[in-house]
Amino acid sequence: MFFQDKDKELLNKNPEDLTIGEKIKRATMDETFTWEHVYDLLELKFIRWWDSMLLKLPNFLIGILVFFMFVLIAKYAGRLLYRMMKKSVKQESIRQIVLKLFRGVVWLIGFLVFLIILDLGVVLTSILGLAGVASLAVGLAVQGVLHNTFSGVILSFLPNLKIGDWVETEGTEGTISEISLRSVQIRRPDNNYVMIPNSQILENPFVNYSLTSRVLVKVNCGVAYDTDLKLARKVIIERLAEKFSQNEGEEIEFFYQEFGSSSINFMVRFWGNALNKKAELILINDAIIEIKDVLNQNGITIPFPMRTIEFKGDIPKISTERLSNKSEEDTSKDE
Repeated sequence: MFFQDKDKELLNKNPEDLTIGEKIKRATMDETFTWEHVYDLLELKFIRWWDSMLLKLPNFLIGILVFFMFVLIAKYAGRLLYRMMKKSVKQESIRQIVLKLFRGVVWLIGFLVFLIILDLGVVLTSILGLAGVASLAVGLAVQGVLHNTFSGVILSFLPNLKIGDWVETEGTEGTISEISLRSVQIRRPDNNYVMIPNSQILENPFVNYSLTSRVLVKVNCGVAYDTDLKLARKVIIERLAEKFSQNEGEEIEFFYQEFGSSSINFMVRFWGNALNKKAELILINDAIIEIKDVLNQNGITIPFPMRTIEFKGDIPKISTERLSNKSEEDTSKDE
């Protein structure tokens, strides 16, 4: 039988030093080889695997217990860290982000310790090497996700945006209920939640109504053409000044704006306390009630929409007798 050089080396090698695969290959070179040899060798390999598993079973159980300990450390140490941050960090979003990162790092350390206890150094090295190679491909594939993640970290540390603020962006307004690594969760006034990617919050303009407790409220109205405009202006400003106190540097402003189809329209502006949209609507509601009340007290009318029709020349007169005859004719036709 013809053998290559490597096969000759395999034949001359000490049988005790052969691996299972080499033993199978060497057996196939023998003319007396049967499939029973293969079964015996596979059975031997299985027995060795079983023995190895039994030998590593204690390490596996110890590794599970150690990993569980790391999970408990992440849980309770995370709670302690959160309590400590409550005293020094005001923003809830920053506390949540730091807590999630802390727990993730502790879990990762626990998993690596689990692999070390199992004596899987080769596996650990392979995992780290594969992670380094795959990180580039994964980074290119999930650019949008990573963009939102880094945007979430930035948003968490922005002092002008925090949980509980009333904001408006891209036609959506409501209260910020959560800032995560992926998106900002906004609870709308109708109690529905909207998830907005973090990158959109950073790249698009948004209004934060909670940054200041004072807002400038505008109310539009109109009075009849025969109204004493100076009187209307005077009584409205006085009434609103009584209802809504103005701070230093603030004032109630009144402007007549246009001659409308049935009224002279005006706009009044004043300052009030409002941290969200609902509070602003309450201010507008109260102002409308006060304006209507003070105008009624002074006999000033807020007119309904009306249209005046003017006829040029004489208006033709229709006699009542003619109308009566016309009505009788219509009645007889119906019968």
